[in-house]
Amino acid sequence: MKQKTLCGKISIHSRGFGFVTLQRDKQDVFIPKPFTLNAVDGDFVQIEVLAKQKKDKGPEGKVVKILKRAHSCIVGIVTSKKTGAAYSSTLPEKKPIKIISSPKNLDNGERVYLKVLSWGKKNGPVECKVIKKLGSIKEAAKDIDIAILEYGIKNTFPKSAMQEATLFGTRVRKKDLEDRRDFTNETCFTIDPTTAKDFDDALAIKQTNFGYQLNVHIADVSHYVRPNSSLDLEAKKRLNSTYFPTYCAPMLPPQLSNNLCSLKEGVIRLTVSVMMQFNKKGELKKYHLTKGYIKSKKRFTYAQALDIIEGRKKSVHKQALLNMAALCKQLRKIRFERGSIDLSLPETILKIDEQGNPIALHVEPYHIAHQLVEEFMLKTNEVIAHHFLATAKPSLFRVHEEPEQQSLTDFYHTVRALGFPLSANPSHEEVQNIFSKAKPSASYHQVAVAFIRSMKIAMYSEKNVGHYGLALDHYVHFTSPIRRYSDLVVHRCLFDQNANSASLSEIAKLCSQQERISWKAENSVLMLKKLRYLQRMQNPETLFKAQISKTAPIGITIEILPLQIEGFIHISALGRDYFHFYPKTSVIEGERTHRRFCLGQTVQVRLVELDLIHQKTFWKLVL
Repeated sequence: MKQKTLCGKISIHSRGFGFVTLQRDKQDVFIPKPFTLNAVDGDFVQIEVLAKQKKDKGPEGKVVKILKRAHSCIVGIVTSKKTGAAYSSTLPEKKPIKIISSPKNLDNGERVYLKVLSWGKKNGPVECKVIKKLGSIKEAAKDIDIAILEYGIKNTFPKSAMQEATLFGTRVRKKDLEDRRDFTNETCFTIDPTTAKDFDDALAIKQTNFGYQLNVHIADVSHYVRPNSSLDLEAKKRLNSTYFPTYCAPMLPPQLSNNLCSLKEGVIRLTVSVMMQFNKKGELKKYHLTKGYIKSKKRFTYAQALDIIEGRKKSVHKQALLNMAALCKQLRKIRFERGSIDLSLPETILKIDEQGNPIALHVEPYHIAHQLVEEFMLKTNEVIAHHFLATAKPSLFRVHEEPEQQSLTDFYHTVRALGFPLSANPSHEEVQNIFSKAKPSASYHQVAVAFIRSMKIAMYSEKNVGHYGLALDHYVHFTSPIRRYSDLVVHRCLFDQNANSASLSEIAKLCSQQERISWKAENSVLMLKKLRYLQRMQNPETLFKAQISKTAPIGITIEILPLQIEGFIHISALGRDYFHFYPKTSVIEGERTHRRFCLGQTVQVRLVELDLIHQKTFWKLVL
C-alpha cells in the first residue's frame, strides 16, 4: 500500500527530532530523529506519513525529500582553527561543521557568517566557507546583532516604509479625530515595564452603584497601517516585534511604534476602545466598541503602580488603581472558577551595561500591578472574540489545543514526585488545587514549569477551537497591535478591512511560525547573557544554590537559582556509593549511605566549567 506524502515546513528540536507544519486543516506530524533526512530548522520538506493517528497521539512520519532549504548561510563559532571545525545552534546539536575556506587569522571562539557549500550526508559535516568574521564570543556587545543575523530578524526598514510613516507627522491631525469618541477628559493611564516605549494599552475605571465601568483603550494602528501599503507589507514580513535585553527590533518603524501609535503620557492618540460594565462580582454585563481618542494622564511602571496600591507612595490616581486591583481580584476568581490555571511566575531581569555585559540581577515578583493589566487584557481579548462570534465575522483566533494524555501523565508523575498527592485519574479541579498548595512552597516553580512543558504550543487559526490554558471557548489577540501583526489583523476584521478566511489562514500560519522564531532569538540572547553573568560570578570558592529538576538512571538535572540555568551531574559524581534509581518515585538512593536525591530537593553546587560556545555549564555537587 502506497504511503501518503505531504509537504510542509519542519521545526527541528535541539535534540534532533522535529515537527512538520502542514497546510490548514492538517495536524502537525512528528518526525523521529532517525527520519529527519538531514533537514534543519525551517526547511520545506516532503514527508511520508508512517502511521495513522492513535488515540492521544498525533501522526508520525519521515522526511523523504528536502524541497527547499531555509538557509543558504548560517552563523557559526569556530571550535578548532586547525581542523576548521565549527558549531552552530541553527543545526541539530551534534551536527558537525567543517570550514573549508576561511580568511587568515581565524581564532577559536570566533563568530563567523558562513555560506553553506554542502549540507553533507546523514552523519557527515556541513561544509562551509567564511563570508564574514563577526567577532569573538567574548565580545558581549555583539550578542544581539549576531542573533538578529542568525535568526533572520529584520531590524531596518526600506525607504518607502519610512517615508510613508513620516507622512503622518508626529502629532495626531485634527481631521483624524472626526467621527471618533472623545475620551480626553477621562482619567486613563498606562502601566508597563520600566524599559517600555511602545504603549499599546491604556486603562480607565470608575466605580458605580452597579459595580465598575472599565474602559480599555488600544492603539488604533489600523488607522495608519492600511492593507497592502508599504508599512503593511513590511509589518507582514516581521509579523511581530522581537525583544532583546536593551533593544527591540520593532514590527513598525519607530515613528509609529514609539511615537504616533504609542499611547504616551500627555498627548492625543487614536484608539479602538472597549467599554465594559461589570457588577460588583466582576461579571460582565454590557460592552461597547468604539473608535476614539485619548490623552493619557500618566505613564506608570509596574513598580510605581504597586507602591501606590500598597500605600508607599501618594498619587491622585490611587483610588483608580485600588478600584482596578479590586476588579482584578474578582476577574481572577471567575477565571480560576471556570478552570484556568494560575501560572504566575517571577521574572529574572538582568541589568546590562553599555558594553553588553550583565552587571546585576533582579527577580521581579508577579504582583498585583502585573495581575490587573493581565486580567484586563485577557477579558478584553475574550470580549472581542465573543463579539466576532456574535456578529459572525471572520477573524484570527488565538487557539490552544488540549495536551496529549501522555504529556499530562508525565506532569502528574512529576507532581507526585514533588510530594503532592494526586488520585490515579486526577480531575481538573485536583490539578488546580495542586497549584494552590504549591504556591507558597519552594516547589511552585517546578510545578508550573512542568505543567507548561506538558502543554501544546498556542498558535493562531482562522478557526475557533478554544483555548485550553485559559479554559475559554473563544479567544483572540487584540490588545497589542503595535507589536503583533495578528492583533492588527483582528482590528481590521472588526471593521471589515479586507478580511477573508483564505488570507486569514495564511496569516495565521505565518504569525505562528514567526512567533517561534522570535522566541528562539530572544531566548538565545537571554541565555547567553545569563551565562556571561554566571561567568562574572565564577570563583573556585563560590557555592550556588540549585534545585533538582529531573532525575534519571544516569544522574540528576539541576536548576541554578535564580538564573534558571540547567546543568547535569552524572550519577558517578553523587558520592562514594552505589546509587539506585527508582522510577516510580523518581528517587536516586545510595545503597550504603542511603543518601537520597529527589525532585525539588535543594543542593549546593560549584561551577567547574562554563562553555559559552555551546552554552553549557558543568557542575560539581558539594557533599
